[in-house]
Amino acid sequence: MRVSGKILAVILTCALVIGSTNVIANNEQQYGFKEVKRDVGFAASRWTVPYESEPIQEIALQKTKINGEEVNLSDEGLFLKKDDVLAFDVNIAKSGTYNLVLEYKPQNARVLDSVLDVKVDGVEYIASIPLLWGDAHYEYKRDAYGNELSPEQVSIEEYIRNPVINHSRPGKPYLELSLENGSHTVEMVSAVQDLVIKGISLVEKQELMSYEDYMAGIGNKSDSGEDLLVIEAEKYTAKSDPFIRGKGIKNPVLYPYNTYKKLINAIDDNSWSQVGQKIIWEFEVEKDGFYNIGFRYSQYSEP
Repeated sequence: MRVSGKILAVILTCALVIGSTNVIANNEQQYGFKEVKRDVGFAASRWTVPYESEPIQEIALQKTKINGEEVNLSDEGLFLKKDDVLAFDVNIAKSGTYNLVLEYKPQNARVLDSVLDVKVDGVEYIASIPLLWGDAHYEYKRDAYGNELSPEQVSIEEYIRNPVINHSRPGKPYLELSLENGSHTVEMVSAVQDLVIKGISLVEKQELMSYEDYMAGIGNKSDSGEDLLVIEAEKYTAKSDPFIRGKGIKNPVLYPYNTYKKLINAIDDNSWSQVGQKIIWEFEVEKDGFYNIGFRYSQYSEP
């Protein structure tokens, strides 16, 4: 993987070590850990892989209606209260499969994903959009015995751009809408909580680029990075729900470790076991180049 500058690692498994292609290490502790200042706004803007093409159809918010009435837009966007009905018409020039993409942020976020009732030309879908969560503070508090305590969880109220998810399907894929060319009516209800919506668009479904195509588009493939970057898994920037948390494991291979005290040094597997849960880490590289990604992990199984 070729990387440069400020990077976010968005991985659905526990990422612990990122090392360059020309460095091999048996014990990451000897290299020390460089604390990275976490930028939740940057993380929110990179939460979903951006679409490379322009949206097929941008919806003008001033032309939408809430409960049949014209909307009043603020500088932040459109305020959609729980159970309000947001409706708009869209004209499709090309028949195809589309994703409905929202740019939004929560108001007084709740624990669950924000569930949406979506209706397109009378066909109903149960949908959702993720909310971002993080630790209230990055320095762990300690109890009277010196054991580290899990931090308070807070909602990250930054704008997120994310396709609407099909909440009723296993794996929670993006909601796919098969639309013929012509005019269509879309209705959307936030069933859980209030939202601020900054943008709505319909984007034609895209296939992810294969690794072979990605490598074919890169020029000089001999440029190798030089750093060994170690990321502590519990030092994440953002996550998809507040249940995901770190825990302390008594294993001297892990960092940090103390024989007599509980130090948080891994992601709790009991909190990160559901399909679609997501964590984002942030790191920086000083030299452009190709880097390998490595993991230190343990797989648990039920007896």
